[in-house]
Amino acid sequence: MIPALLLMLGVVGSARAQFLVYELTFEVNANESVNFQFYSGAYVVAPLDGGAASLILTTEEGGYFYSCAPEAARFFFAANPQSQQVVLSALALNGSAQALYTARGAVNHTLTLPQGENWRAYRVAQELQGRLIAADDDSASGPLADGSLGMVGTAVIHGVLREDLTTNANQFATQTDAMWYLVGLLERYGYVAEGGQARPAADESTDAPSEASAEVVDPAVYNPLFPSGAAEEAERQMEAVTEATQMEPRP
Repeated sequence: MIPALLLMLGVVGSARAQFLVYELTFEVNANESVNFQFYSGAYVVAPLDGGAASLILTTEEGGYFYSCAPEAARFFFAANPQSQQVVLSALALNGSAQALYTARGAVNHTLTLPQGENWRAYRVAQELQGRLIAADDDSASGPLADGSLGMVGTAVIHGVLREDLTTNANQFATQTDAMWYLVGLLERYGYVAEGGQARPAADESTDAPSEASAEVVDPAVYNPLFPSGAAEEAERQMEAVTEATQMEPRP
C-alpha cells in the first residue's frame, strides 16, 4: 500500500529532497487552561515524502520572538482504501513540562513545484487541523509567590500550506537550510531569537540559490505573521520601552 501511495503522490524517484512549508496558528482554550501561556504560531518545514520535520515557533508576547526546533516533529502519511491523510506529530519534554502536538489534513490539493527545468505536480494536504495538550506539575520549581502551582493547557492547531514559502524553500538543498531561510525572513520582519538562540555557521557546501537565480516571493504579501511594517513597529516599541526606562527615577 505505501509504495503505491507514494507513487500516487509523485514522490518516488525524486532527484533531491523536496519540502512543504505549513504555517500554524495556536488558539489557546482559556476555559480548559490554567497558568498556560504558549507561542502564537509556528512554521513547519517537512519533507514532502514524510520524515523528520522542523518547527520554528513564534510569539509576539512582549516583542517578536522565534525559537527553532530542528527535526523535532514527525510528518507522515496515514492511509487506507477510504481515506488519505497527512499527520504532523511532536512530543516536547522540558524538565517536568511536556506537550503533545498532533495535527492532520486530508490529501486533497495539487501542488506544482519546479524540478530541474520542468514543473511537477504533487498531491498534498492544503490545511491541517489538530490540538496541542501541555502540562507541568512544577515539581522541579514549586509554587510561585502568589500561590500558583502547576500548569495545564490546550490549544487548537490551525495549519495552512504556504505555497509561496514552499516554492522558495525548495530552492535549498537541505531541510536545515530551508529552515534558516525562513528564520532569515522572520528576522527581516523584526523577530529575534528567543533566549539568544544563535544561528549556526553556513555550510559552504550547501547548494543554496544565488540572489540572481532565486525567484523568491515576498512573504509580506501573503502572511499575517509578516505584517507590513512589522520591523519598524518593533523598533518603535523597543525605543519607547528604552525611553520610558531611562526616564524612571533611580533609587
